[in-house]
Amino acid sequence: MKSELVEVVIREVVPTPGGFAVFLGNHEKTFVIYVDHDVGAAILMFYKSIAKPRPLTHDLIGSILTGLEARVHKVVINDLKANTFYARLILSEESSGRKRIVEIDARPSDCVAVALQQDVPILVARGVLEKVKDVSEMLGGEEP
Repeated sequence: MKSELVEVVIREVVPTPGGFAVFLGNHEKTFVIYVDHDVGAAILMFYKSIAKPRPLTHDLIGSILTGLEARVHKVVINDLKANTFYARLILSEESSGRKRIVEIDARPSDCVAVALQQDVPILVARGVLEKVKDVSEMLGGEEP
């Protein structure tokens, strides 16, 4: 990942007939990623701090990471091809005094959910940010 990375935040999570629209942005631009219902509901719960009656898949991922003494450093939305976003989950693990960084290919929707759960930055490659359409007007021009 040699390209410049730009931090974004979740601006809004909106239900749609087919799932959810997750609006990500910063002072430059806002873009939308459409996600399936289950992951969208999880993102909404993390975003709004809604209590869950039972652990969800992303809670399980967090528990596994804790058990392995690994931590999420950041998530990176690193590519956009044919209207499909790609992302990486950046983890660190330390054992026997050696620190190891691990990058895992993951769906951006899962990365966003994990980033919210773990309170880590969501970063976007500058090239991706330049490719996406700015949909700030859909949110009424509110600043992130």
